[in-house]
Amino acid sequence: MKNFIKSKFPKIIYHLKKIYTRQQLIKAYKYDREKYLKNSASLDYENDKTKLISYIIRNYHVIEKGLTMPETRLGFGKDRLLHLIKDCSRYMIKFDSNNVNLLHALGVINEYKSFHDQQKYYLDKNLLTAIESLQSVSKYKE
Repeated sequence: MKNFIKSKFPKIIYHLKKIYTRQQLIKAYKYDREKYLKNSASLDYENDKTKLISYIIRNYHVIEKGLTMPETRLGFGKDRLLHLIKDCSRYMIKFDSNNVNLLHALGVINEYKSFHDQQKYYLDKNLLTAIESLQSVSKYKE
């Protein structure tokens, strides 16, 4: 009997350890899943103040970097700028217009336009329309 228990004991321990590890993985997965669903900026960012401002910051940093390049390619980042304008408008309408990062983003958008004006580069009509509509929303919120 003693030998039988000794021969089976390592197998039982192995299976118990496997079950325990699986339970710990499931627990960790649930924890990570809840954190991701709660904090991910990729989900429902348009209705969350913090997530939306994070998108605004990310987009204006890209535009800023493009403006600081030694040989800036004129007309760069049009799609990114359109997203930035859309997100800034959404933020001002849903939340407030006194956020420091929002004000910085508006400054970057104005800098983009004035940079291209100085270079005598004509921006796309859709982009100019979006900038003008953002300025009207901005003035309305003041």
